[in-house]
Amino acid sequence: MESTRSALLMCTVVAAGIKSGAFFVFSNFVMASLGRLAPAEGARAMQELNRGAPNPLFMATLVGGGVAGAALSATAAGDPGAGWQVTGGLCRWPRR
Repeated sequence: MESTRSALLMCTVVAAGIKSGAFFVFSNFVMASLGRLAPAEGARAMQELNRGAPNPLFMATLVGGGVAGAALSATAAGDPGAGWQVTGGLCRWPRR
């Protein structure tokens, strides 16, 4: 059981790191670059980004991290601080 929890924790942490890095780059570099384009060019570039974003690798990282976090929180029953672990796992769940 401990190896399963370690694997889930590692998946959750790695997915969170990848997502935070992607969102950091997007908000700091991509959006600033789009803002320097003419409005029509910026809109077209953003539309192309939106078409390319939902690819299998990105979606697996986005959803998989939430699933791993929820599974990790489900294994917390009986542990000290289990309530906090469940709360943390549920906070990671992707929302739309």
